[in-house]
Amino acid sequence: MAVSENTPQKKQDIPAEQSGKPAALLRIPGTDYSIDPSAPLPQYSKPHARAFRAVKPESEKKLIAFLTGRPVMPRFKQFPVFKNFYAHNLQQYYESGTVYWPEDETTYYACIFEEPRGISAMNRETGEVRLQLGYETAGKPIVARFIEPAVNLLNELKKHNVTHGALNLNNIYMRKENNASVMFGECMTAPPAYEQSALFEPVGRALTDPVARGHATEKHDLYALGICTALIAQGKNPLAGAKRGEIIARKIDLGSFAAITGKERLSPGLSEFLRAVLHDELSSRWSLEDALRWLDGSRMTVKPARAAPKAARAFSFGEYKYSHLRSLVIALARNPNMTAQTLKDKKLLEWLGRNISDKHIIANFERHFGADKNPAENYDSSDLMVAHATIALDPESPIRFKTVSVMPHGFGTALAHAVLHGEDIKPYWEILQYQLYAYWFEMQFIHLPEAGSMTHEMEKARAFLKQKMIGRGFERCLYMLCKDAHCLSPMIKDAFIRNGADLLAVYEGLAASGKLPALDNFFDRHIIAFLIVHESQVIEPFVSMIASPQAGRKLTGLAHCFAAIQRKADGKAAPHLVAWFVRNIRPALDKIHDRQLRQRLFDRVQKLKDETHFDSLLDIIDDPEILHEDRRKFLAARAEFRALLQERVGLQRQLSGKQNMGMGTGRQAAMLVSLAMSLLVTALTVLTHFHIL
Repeated sequence: MAVSENTPQKKQDIPAEQSGKPAALLRIPGTDYSIDPSAPLPQYSKPHARAFRAVKPESEKKLIAFLTGRPVMPRFKQFPVFKNFYAHNLQQYYESGTVYWPEDETTYYACIFEEPRGISAMNRETGEVRLQLGYETAGKPIVARFIEPAVNLLNELKKHNVTHGALNLNNIYMRKENNASVMFGECMTAPPAYEQSALFEPVGRALTDPVARGHATEKHDLYALGICTALIAQGKNPLAGAKRGEIIARKIDLGSFAAITGKERLSPGLSEFLRAVLHDELSSRWSLEDALRWLDGSRMTVKPARAAPKAARAFSFGEYKYSHLRSLVIALARNPNMTAQTLKDKKLLEWLGRNISDKHIIANFERHFGADKNPAENYDSSDLMVAHATIALDPESPIRFKTVSVMPHGFGTALAHAVLHGEDIKPYWEILQYQLYAYWFEMQFIHLPEAGSMTHEMEKARAFLKQKMIGRGFERCLYMLCKDAHCLSPMIKDAFIRNGADLLAVYEGLAASGKLPALDNFFDRHIIAFLIVHESQVIEPFVSMIASPQAGRKLTGLAHCFAAIQRKADGKAAPHLVAWFVRNIRPALDKIHDRQLRQRLFDRVQKLKDETHFDSLLDIIDDPEILHEDRRKFLAARAEFRALLQERVGLQRQLSGKQNMGMGTGRQAAMLVSLAMSLLVTALTVLTHFHIL
């Protein structure tokens, strides 16, 4: 029987590319789609995902496959949403699955989409804006052909509780022959905002590690849309060629609107929209409802966007002087040792009081670094001191601790990414231990609705981190905080396991190829924690059995787990895996006390070599009635044995004094004989006396 469809293809399963002949199509197991490795589509490739032609039998659709999963994890949890979502101006998602790539001998996760209609709106190499839509007094093409379709798309996504998070001109396509037809590219092959450059993100998120930005909100999508709109309206990118730090510095110095439009004269209507969606204060930025009302013609109030105020006197730090607080905070985060000394000598506190008018920031800062505080005594770590200071001075920016910059919303994804790539995860542990996420939420100027639930979730993860028992610990923390993470067990991480059915299919494939792990390491901590988080009902009742050092209990627990997965997966067959259990089942029968019964059960199990479901196996090795009756008889036999043992002990005690053995009985017999003789003599004497005889 063939290996299960969801099992990653092995190297030997795929015909190698032959010289002079086209490469064989690589089918994605479990789907009708295949990928043509000889047909790359570099114009659509992304830094995290190469693009190739995909095909489906008897289909004329032009399809594209993105190979992802190795550099970053896709948004696995959103796949079902997008599979059932259709919008004519969004790149349609069809299917996905694992595929083994012979060229580099690596397994990837392939995502199938319709091929984009046309070319990207920006040249990836030169930064040239290709999409040209003018803004006229009558007609307003950029509104009708770009802004309105984009806002409507974002609104439809919002109804499905998802956001895009990848709106940029490299991911927006237009027909070569018709500028008016625009398609928005996919957003699922990478974490939210991962592929967004600093140009398309607000300053706080631009300062964050791309993988750690967390889910985009509608306001973040609107900000990215505003940047795209400004570039299209100008027909150029005024920041082309600028590096990340330069873009951030310009946005801080001028504000996002002025940084991207410069001295360009825009029509009042378009300028109103751009000022509203590019507002650097999140609370003042338009929401989707505001944008929809504006499109309907309503007059909207736009709070004036102002650049961050400059200090009257610059603050000297290192070799530079800083007039903008945010620029200073960036420098503070990069030089923790120098920053620690600056915080201790109170010069920064004095400068803030004289040059910064924002009372909230000063109040935040004084909580730990006020005139009556002594950082040298209150902190035993300069890294923690700097993290607290940078959060207090710039609450909208990420948690900056040691080598990482993470938003609380993106903490789990960043942690999983570090594990995926074998990076140092100690900074993430310490962020949890120091509860920097809670401090970040405390410092925010506006209420974030998700603050309570996120803090609670991370507190649970922090508690699990301290527990060493199997099913807890670091692994439980990882999968609880990153629901998009596939199982990262070293044994099976290339299989991209996302649920119990996937796990069953992979183990079935390993059983078919004779490569199952040893029983002692059949399920490692990663697999157990992954299942507990994603499908607790199939494993949680059996964790103690699976973790048992006793081979029999472990086998029984594993069989129960696989049986529960099969029931949930509508009876998915696993003939090779069941056969392996049949061959190795003897330790699971050692709990049977009756040797004859144990042998009969073993013989019954051996007849299941062609069985495909674990329930049939469990009906024999873990039948409650059989176990109860066996135990009842065992307890009865044990009680009888104890009684016989006590009798034996008594006899042995008696035999130990054999020289006196029978003396008591003899005395009793002699006494009875003497009594009888006495009675007889007495009777004869009486009868003789009375002449009766």
